[in-house]
Amino acid sequence: MKIRNILLSVILSLSLCQAARGQMAIKTNLLYDITASLSAGAEFVVAPQWSVEAMITLNEWTKWKCVMFQPEGRYWFDTEMQGHFLSANAILGYGDAGLVKFPKILSIDFSKWENYRYKGPIYGFGVGYGYCLPIGAAWGIEFQLALGVVSFKYDKYDASSEMVATGVHKTYFYPTKVGINLMRFF
Repeated sequence: MKIRNILLSVILSLSLCQAARGQMAIKTNLLYDITASLSAGAEFVVAPQWSVEAMITLNEWTKWKCVMFQPEGRYWFDTEMQGHFLSANAILGYGDAGLVKFPKILSIDFSKWENYRYKGPIYGFGVGYGYCLPIGAAWGIEFQLALGVVSFKYDKYDASSEMVATGVHKTYFYPTKVGINLMRFF
């Protein structure tokens, strides 16, 4: 109930900002989409050279189940939703991943992902850089990379779904957002 009320408040606030400025875009992250993680977002201009974005990602169909909400603020160097921008983003989500076999890459040991499943909240923040290339008046392609701190607090399960560890907390310096977004301007 609380989360729903917060999301409705954010959407209403963003809609009022959009109405005042008259600029918005809807988007999807094509990199997430090709991994069967559906993504949808909206971006609104809130002031000259400033915009806010909210992106939701959902994957319930693979062994990498997740739901994520990623709010972001952007400073545009020239015109809103065109050219270069700097961003600050947050990640709030929940993951349920594991029991997946990976090929050995550069001597990295992925065996923990083959034998265990990890379930729990994901949260973090990062800063990034991006570029938006308009394609005509109504469409655009956006490229973005953000790095930051991501924390995972999870319970660990073995292949028979028996809990092995509870309340494990790990924090990493990690990409917080990697995107090639297809955008539709309004």
